Amino acid sequence: MFRRFYSLEPKRNLLPTMFDIEYMMSSLSDEEALSPGLEEGEDEEEDDEAVNSEFLVDVIESVDGSVANKRGFIGVVLLPIAGNACEHASVPAQNAMQASAIRFAMQVPEHPAVSGKCLRAMAITVTVCILSGGRASVSLPRHALISALRRAAQSALGRGIRALVTSTGEVLQAFRSLAEEGIEDGDVVSAIVREVEVFAHKLGRSFAAIGTDGRVTTWGHGSNGGDSLSVKEKLQDVQDVKATVGAFAAICGDGKVVTWGNPDCGGDSTAVEAMLEDVCSVQATYKAFAALRRDGSVIAWGSGAYGGDTEDINFQLQDVRCVYSTTGAFAAVKHDGTVITWGSLSCGGNSDTVRELLTDVTEIVGASRAFAAIKADGTVATWCRKLWPDFDAIVGGDSEAVQHQLTDVQQVIASTHAFAAIRSAGDVVTWGASSCGGNCEAVREQLADVKAIHANAFAFAALRADGTVVTWGDNAYGGDSRAVHSQLHGVQHIVATGGAFAALRRDRTVVTWGSAEHGGDSSAAADLLVNVQQLCPSLRAFAALKGDGSVVTWGSAEYGGDSCAVQEQLHDIHRLDASMRAFAAARVDGSFVWWGNLAFGGTTNFMEHGYY
Repeated sequence: MFRRFYSLEPKRNLLPTMFDIEYMMSSLSDEEALSPGLEEGEDEEEDDEAVNSEFLVDVIESVDGSVANKRGFIGVVLLPIAGNACEHASVPAQNAMQASAIRFAMQVPEHPAVSGKCLRAMAITVTVCILSGGRASVSLPRHALISALRRAAQSALGRGIRALVTSTGEVLQAFRSLAEEGIEDGDVVSAIVREVEVFAHKLGRSFAAIGTDGRVTTWGHGSNGGDSLSVKEKLQDVQDVKATVGAFAAICGDGKVVTWGNPDCGGDSTAVEAMLEDVCSVQATYKAFAALRRDGSVIAWGSGAYGGDTEDINFQLQDVRCVYSTTGAFAAVKHDGTVITWGSLSCGGNSDTVRELLTDVTEIVGASRAFAAIKADGTVATWCRKLWPDFDAIVGGDSEAVQHQLTDVQQVIASTHAFAAIRSAGDVVTWGASSCGGNCEAVREQLADVKAIHANAFAFAALRADGTVVTWGDNAYGGDSRAVHSQLHGVQHIVATGGAFAALRRDRTVVTWGSAEHGGDSSAAADLLVNVQQLCPSLRAFAALKGDGSVVTWGSAEYGGDSCAVQEQLHDIHRLDASMRAFAAARVDGSFVWWGNLAFGGTTNFMEHGYY
């Protein structure tokens, strides 16, 4: 890369500050691109909108001298000129884009010129490394975004990059600049190489996978997200995917969002497409999406009954830090710690009853129909709408009975209609429906030194620091683990189906309990469950990935518990994922193996098109 400098006719002095304005050139035609080829004295018809001012236009060019207007961006850097230290040509603004940049610069207050100096754009060079040994040096302006650094490194290394990490292990934020993230000239950062990722709603009927090249493959029920052909060309450099029950939303590297699937579930974002830019994250309810933009605003779409309509509260959805969801409502935490809610009233969409309590909120957890907010002082506020007497208590929205215990809370976990809070002392407080684990009195004395809690729909399992497990909730669905109590030691991780648990022990063996119809009985596969590296649940079945790349399944056959039909293909697997009734296994060569219920993505018969 090299630079050419031009100045426009002087009108007034400007504050000696650099302005980097990045334009995604993919949206510009060749004629709209800046042309640096004019020589001094050449005539050019001046744009009526152009405003002349004395500064430099720094056009980043490719090595062969042509403006890079096909992929990536052009950096247009506006610099004030002090004196005549630089040799430069006098040219008018070439188009509306440049004229707009000039008008922006003209808004800067006047400042005395600094004689004898020319303030030039300060580019810095950053080295990006990957664990395999590859490295690339990239030069960008200090005000360039981290996302631009990632894309440049990705191109130079020829590898998909998921994220960039500093030497201290901090993940660099895509929409912050190099300067904002403290990146200096000569710094070295590490790249997390993109691996295949698979996404599905737990009650959904389709899968979406991001490949190592950032492209997306889909399969399953066509009208519920399995068919993405209509947006295939837009699904480039995809960073993340979120799912409702019948649609998907993909965040691309340029901050734009692409959606497909059932329109009633958020698959059609046409009405808000123009606003879906600079998106940092997306959250989903059962049938709606909410996108958080870099400027702190929130854009929602999908079913209005499930939070897809924010028209009445758009003016409040500013300066938002994070968005959370239940089945049918959203809750946005603003930078000042206050909370804005919308969506289904029966799912926590109205927080008026606790509005005065919702200050200094740091995190929110959603159950099916209620929210619990953790505050900076370690207290908790909960809410949902009381549709009938005791409704809020039944679904977890009323924590009044244990409010005096909800202090020094570090973490909150939700089942369907109950919550469990881990306090800093390692003890646990619960509330909500007893049938879903809202009452832990029977095991309260055992709930000490708890480091993590896992939930299925009806019960909780607490993992203690010594590797033992304590359970409570509906006995039939995992709340009673006495039958395997002697085996529940050395546990490192727990996963859950809708009504059973599976614990992965330090020796890489597996212990299961709960409803047999939900995978709670793994005795038939016990001899095979050794050297297990990953456990993955569907709604009623489990799949275990072993160290040799093979897979073992058990539970309901209709939910993927029987993989006999594809067993010969289940080798060299490196990742497992599941929808409601099917599993997807990603192989190291980038291909997939699917099994389970045909209507929920469990098919290998449509590999070419990815849908049916």
